[in-house]
Amino acid sequence: MARIDLVSSPGEAERGRLEYRTADFSFLFTPASQSDYYWRLFELGGAILSVGTLELEVDVDSGVIRYADGYHPCTQWHAGSVSPGEYREGTVRVIDRQQLISGVAWSVAPVGVWRTVYDRISGWLRISSEATDDDERVLIASGTVLGLADGTLNSVWLHPEFESPIVL
Repeated sequence: MARIDLVSSPGEAERGRLEYRTADFSFLFTPASQSDYYWRLFELGGAILSVGTLELEVDVDSGVIRYADGYHPCTQWHAGSVSPGEYREGTVRVIDRQQLISGVAWSVAPVGVWRTVYDRISGWLRISSEATDDDERVLIASGTVLGLADGTLNSVWLHPEFESPIVL
């Protein structure tokens, strides 16, 4: 597990749709612009920052974290009351892009280290170590807010559309 230093800046969040597919136990982000998505993926390549099995897709050319995606079983979630509170729209990028290699995943947190709390009423999930509070929260994509603390990823907040109701 390497330290990945991040920086936020004002900007526009990736537009699209974040959904949770219960049958697959996974999140799926569908960008609003499919052509832009495929151009980035196949022409520029992508890297991954992994939080357990959840993937944060990173554009290797710019270092910008685009969206959350991937396997994250709801059977491991805990019921609770969570809401990201105040956040701003913008971008979060990896400072040292030399660390990014197309097709390579960097672990931010191993499986089982960060806890997922799901609030059935607000529809938000918080995935975090719960060791510290966020210094700032940035909406990077539709339904995806990243919490930063001391220049690193501290939490991932997700507000997906659910294929079917989640019961914890």
